[in-house]
Amino acid sequence: MILDNHRLAQELVEKGLKRLQFFSWEKAAQETSIIYKRILETRQ
Repeated sequence: MILDNHRLAQELVEKGLKRLQFFSWEKAAQETSIIYKRILETRQ
């Protein structure tokens, strides 16, 4: 269990922090906008 294994918990935290660089609110907004535009284009 992660709560009992400090080394595993720390490793998962470090991996999670490294993955943060791949995500941002700006990128999420841009990708959502692209999807909405594609949906609207197919409905016309």
